[in-house]
Amino acid sequence: MINTTHILEYFKELISNEKCNYIEIVVFKQDQPNVYIDLNHDLQYFKHLLQNLNKDKYKFFKKESVKYFHNELQLIKNANNSKCYKEENVYIFETLESKSLVLKHFNLMIMAYNKIMYPLHLFPSGNKINDILNINRMSTKINNVLYLNFEITENIQEDTQNIIYFNYNDSKHNDLEHTCDLLHNTLNDLILYSDDS
Repeated sequence: MINTTHILEYFKELISNEKCNYIEIVVFKQDQPNVYIDLNHDLQYFKHLLQNLNKDKYKFFKKESVKYFHNELQLIKNANNSKCYKEENVYIFETLESKSLVLKHFNLMIMAYNKIMYPLHLFPSGNKINDILNINRMSTKINNVLYLNFEITENIQEDTQNIIYFNYNDSKHNDLEHTCDLLHNTLNDLILYSDDS
């Protein structure tokens, strides 16, 4: 078992901020210090790690969505089982804080947000779109507020990224200590299965 105390303490510190209602913990490999942070994973490594986790104790489900960007606004359309994009929400993710932390085998970029929902009609028409991301995600529910995601994104230039991250949605009914224990265990599993890759 690896020591995740510094990560969990920072996680708790972020949650104590009243404005923080959404956190992403992105897992990335950083071979050289002080260079541009590349959150992208090699596709073979990405698939192998997902397969190892999925065949053991984690059960992943597939989710497809499209994100449209206009300045700070994001329109997110989620597909249902028949591939129709029915659920639509508009958000602004106001960044509160971010920090990179080192863990054995990989690093973590932890980002805290104030996630604000806006009415759908506030998103502008199609000719004012800055970018579009097609997202194919495999997710597993760790508990009611914490998910582990393996996400492949493709932008309008057809550039792809393979990203591994946790997302945490704050809830006043959440047992924070239990969530931290689950995060610790899942990080250890990532390292264990990463060694097999």
